Amino acid sequence: MRNAARRGAGTNLHIVADSENIFSKNFAKKARNVTQKLFNEWNDTVLVYRRFEVDKKLWPQPLELQQLQSALKENRSNYFHALIYGRGHLIPNVWGWMNFSLENEIVVADSIKYVNGAWEPQFIMRSTDPYHYEDIITRHYDHQVLVNELCRAGYKFRVLSHVYNIHSGIKQKYSDYEVVMMHLAKLQAVKYDEIATSYRTNLVRCHRTASYHRTTACGDFIVPLR
Repeated sequence: MRNAARRGAGTNLHIVADSENIFSKNFAKKARNVTQKLFNEWNDTVLVYRRFEVDKKLWPQPLELQQLQSALKENRSNYFHALIYGRGHLIPNVWGWMNFSLENEIVVADSIKYVNGAWEPQFIMRSTDPYHYEDIITRHYDHQVLVNELCRAGYKFRVLSHVYNIHSGIKQKYSDYEVVMMHLAKLQAVKYDEIATSYRTNLVRCHRTASYHRTTACGDFIVPLR
């Protein structure tokens, strides 16, 4: 599904996102000066944006920084899936990010290290960058696999200031359907787990002509237990 959307896009930039999420006000306009650096300064880089969940009853939904700040302070918002799968979505230093964004006008993108094998941030990337591994069910480990593979390919992760998106509603548990799908996805993700262990010695699966770097910075991809 994710790859089909990217193949059909006619732009040089792709934003990896879930369709039900809502982007902060003027997201594209604010981020434009940074996104252009993907073509002339930052080779093999993706631009990560923060994601938040918000109480459905909160109105208006916080699409501006001041509103989001208030929602966080009132415990009516937290980072995406914090209650059910925090390690997969944690981006450290949210209050430092918030304070900088409120006090400065220009959007910047600070480097962040790959967090862990469960990490699945969403981001802006170039159309020529790697696509998702298609042998895993969409939304169940497929994005973790891509993020791990980007790390192994030598990509850098940079977190955008000022901009973010939100999901209306704070998720507290998985549905029965999601539990079943996660079980199936784990079986499929094991295949990638076997592939990933070979990165240390030879090129196994490459979207591009360049060889993957041998690196210990990404760790071994381990099928995460939720």
